[in-house]
Amino acid sequence: MSNCVLYSRFSPRPRSNECDSVEKQIAELKEYCLRNNHTVIGIFSDKCMSGDDVDRPALFDAIYTLKKDSILLITYWDRLARSSYLSEILQMQIKKKGAAILAIHQAESCQANPESKLVRTILLAIAEYQRGIICARTRAAMLRMQKEGRRMSAAHLLPYGQMIDPADNSKMIPNPDEQVVIEKIIKWRREGLTLRGIADWLNREGYVPRTVRKTWKGEFVQCKGIWRHTIVRSILNRAS
Repeated sequence: MSNCVLYSRFSPRPRSNECDSVEKQIAELKEYCLRNNHTVIGIFSDKCMSGDDVDRPALFDAIYTLKKDSILLITYWDRLARSSYLSEILQMQIKKKGAAILAIHQAESCQANPESKLVRTILLAIAEYQRGIICARTRAAMLRMQKEGRRMSAAHLLPYGQMIDPADNSKMIPNPDEQVVIEKIIKWRREGLTLRGIADWLNREGYVPRTVRKTWKGEFVQCKGIWRHTIVRSILNRAS
């Protein structure tokens, strides 16, 4: 009989009905505790959060709630993290509290022996690989739709150089002012200017890029920013 802290995470996908919601995960964890006579001392969930996100308030609240000899319960290892590196850091924090972690559907990988650690590492590597595939497919779909002048959704943030089509708000058309800037970026890059050099020129000339900022609720908003080499790189990659 142990004291358990339950943690779930859900990152929405296009086929969200095929994914386990935080409610379903918590229900499974509660049932596990009931079967094994464990006491639940805390329940925490992160919604709309990726397994690669370091800043997950509910996760760190869950770790803070852990007591000596208690257990952090999750359904699968990828609910904790989809990165082997991040997972190891979190496991170290849990170990420092004198607590343990258990993935109820992958219990064979939760022991302290070398074989379990190997299985755990393989499971996390697979999760990390799957995330890479998902990101690559999503990026390819977005680029394809952008080239066709379509928006991903009504809430989709428009890429730099595009604007909403006044005749059809489900489509995009080139933004004349921003297209001029893109042409300058392409020209300067061909002339050998570095990405940072291009960003510096644009800032000095008074051009303002549109950047994306993540809010504390996990939503994304478009705002004004300053030119950075990463923004220049993204525009060049999109134009290629």
